[in-house]
Amino acid sequence: MKLLSCNVSSTVIFHPSDLYYFEAQNTDITPLLVQLNTCTNLEQLKLVFLHVVSDVYKFTEIMDNCSNIVHLDLFGSVMHDDITQWIGSLLHLQYLNISYFTISSYIPRFNAIGNCRNLEEVYMSSVSIPERDIRDILSHCKFIRVLYYCDNIIYNSTIDHISHLEYLTELYVDGSTFQDNSYPWKCAHLINLSLDEFNGEPIMLESFLLNMNLEKLIINPANTDSDRYDDVCEIFRKS
Repeated sequence: MKLLSCNVSSTVIFHPSDLYYFEAQNTDITPLLVQLNTCTNLEQLKLVFLHVVSDVYKFTEIMDNCSNIVHLDLFGSVMHDDITQWIGSLLHLQYLNISYFTISSYIPRFNAIGNCRNLEEVYMSSVSIPERDIRDILSHCKFIRVLYYCDNIIYNSTIDHISHLEYLTELYVDGSTFQDNSYPWKCAHLINLSLDEFNGEPIMLESFLLNMNLEKLIINPANTDSDRYDDVCEIFRKS
């Protein structure tokens, strides 16, 4: 089976050993969790806007046999179990989306995700991740190419770790609050950068652009005095 789109009426997974892609959105997957544990060749798991709270079916225990996952999408889902340790055990993981993801039982630690050394695309927007855990993730996952870290608080130490991601080409930090003007000036390898606002002086942005190889720059004009940056934007267009 090449694709399974789960819905409430789907209670049986046929040929689980052949399943490599599983997707469920806005539905109850509890009847399928035990069967998912037998899908040992599962590579892509997408559980979007799900609310998984069960004392009988503990997600992490059931999914322990699914260790070959390379693509994990939990966007907007709410889970009772702390699955961060399980995510950290997915050593083949290349794509992770935990944006707007919530664990309802308690505040989790996310540092285990740093074990996923093959991560290339990471989406962590609007997630309450302690700063020390962000540092652990960024310092160990050195192959990240695309990073979404929107609607978060960004500290100087976080920017420092982002700047050391030598393969990073796309950074999206829309809606994030920068502490101490800790903008990503050091990320000279970026190609695409999206900011929600910029409150620094134009000379800072000009210096930034002249030292970058950006092909795409987005600054929300609603939050930025665009008139002050006309000359700078002209420099960017010419470059």
